[in-house]
Amino acid sequence: SVMEIGAGYGTMSSELVSSGKFKRVIAVELTESLAETCRKRGLETLELPVERLPDDISVDVIASFEVIEHLFSVEEFLSSCHNHLNSNGLLIVSCPNFHGFDFQILGQVYGNIDHEHLNYFNPESLKKLIERFNFEVIEMSTPGKIDADIVRNKAVKGEVDLSDNIFLKNILLNKWDEVGEGFQDFLSNNLLSGHMWAVARKK
Repeated sequence: SVMEIGAGYGTMSSELVSSGKFKRVIAVELTESLAETCRKRGLETLELPVERLPDDISVDVIASFEVIEHLFSVEEFLSSCHNHLNSNGLLIVSCPNFHGFDFQILGQVYGNIDHEHLNYFNPESLKKLIERFNFEVIEMSTPGKIDADIVRNKAVKGEVDLSDNIFLKNILLNKWDEVGEGFQDFLSNNLLSGHMWAVARKK
């Protein structure tokens, strides 16, 4: 059984149903119109925050994509996820990585720094936070593939000035075709991409 918190239009939950790998798929979505869209797709939909779900709901996997950075109380969220997971259940969370290359280079120019993002995590801080709630983090990754592209496009448009950073100017502008892809791979493989995933097991 799997529960997606913040199911949106139900795209991921629908794919989970189609995979045939789960006996039960629950879409949790607070926005009324989006919850209705999930229901129209035939999904079992709960229009409640995870903190208010009935105690008898228990699943093997909880997935939450691009939600945790928007929450007022991350602690209540993680505690509730732990309570609704079966023994050895998996928690899968994705969110921006504030230590990512795009965040660090662009700063306030970057559109991802705004009033909707209340929490800014990095791989180390997210791991420590999740572990506080009796989870074992078994995988931390930054699989993003467009960080270098994002910064390069800002530089090409003149929205960020790389003239004082000869190293980045060479990579992102002068030698992009030769080294751009390899540079992005380096970022992704070393927890330096601006998008991260954490997979944790309930102890």
